[in-house]
Amino acid sequence: MPAFLGIDIAKHSFQCTLLVDDQRFRHAFTNQPSGFTALATWLSAHTPEPVQACLEATNTYWEALATFLHQRGIPVAVV
Repeated sequence: MPAFLGIDIAKHSFQCTLLVDDQRFRHAFTNQPSGFTALATWLSAHTPEPVQACLEATNTYWEALATFLHQRGIPVAVV
């Protein structure tokens, strides 16, 4: 079963909740390339499973992160 990543995004940061089986992990990151890389490291530390991501379409703040995740093969739903 895949892990699920919910992302609440803002101009300067984003909050993540990762659901893996019955475990929940939370973390905040900066909304810039260094934060995206930190997210990728955090994900690999918490799940070997495929991840499906969902994030909100707040202004244009979501675009760079959605592109980053998509380029790494992570399915992304923008809602």
